Amino acid sequence: VMTADEVQMARASRRFGQVLIDTTMRYPDGSDAFSFVRLGYSANFDQIVAEDRAARIALRNGQVVVKGQRLEVRHTLLDAGSLGDIFDGDPRTLGRFNGGNPAILEFAYPQPKESSRLTIVLSAGNWDLTVKTYSDSGAETIYRKTVESRVDPTIDFDLNPVKVSAFHIEILQRGAGQESIVHLRDIIVS
Repeated sequence: VMTADEVQMARASRRFGQVLIDTTMRYPDGSDAFSFVRLGYSANFDQIVAEDRAARIALRNGQVVVKGQRLEVRHTLLDAGSLGDIFDGDPRTLGRFNGGNPAILEFAYPQPKESSRLTIVLSAGNWDLTVKTYSDSGAETIYRKTVESRVDPTIDFDLNPVKVSAFHIEILQRGAGQESIVHLRDIIVS
């Protein structure tokens, strides 16, 4: 059972080689309400799904201004909210990553920044977080935390106080398989 918009999306999708409407129920004004549809996958369905997944997990380039500094950002698919919502210091706003598991976010400062703490605010769930910091000399330090929370958790990483040039953050939702939706409410570097 599909709406008229869903039938159009199925026809436009490369995933289906066959979209046959058996019966359509109409609204009182005569427009299509719901259709009973038979779908058949396209001959190269597996290849199309693999291409779609690769596109969702590919890192995209972006920029955001945080406290007057323009940061270069690379991230997995962000399909709701914005990078600005993630770095605005307001946990009521968020960016939603919809793609691979883990969600990945990398950002670099134009000039190394003295940092002693990274705070990440997520939605409720079971998470494995990996944070990599890169110092101005290129040294990498790795931090890991596991979080299980029924409320939106605030996770603090106490960093070795050094000048940080860049961060690499991976947010893995445990039990979600290869696909996940991650609501990232905030990232604060202090």
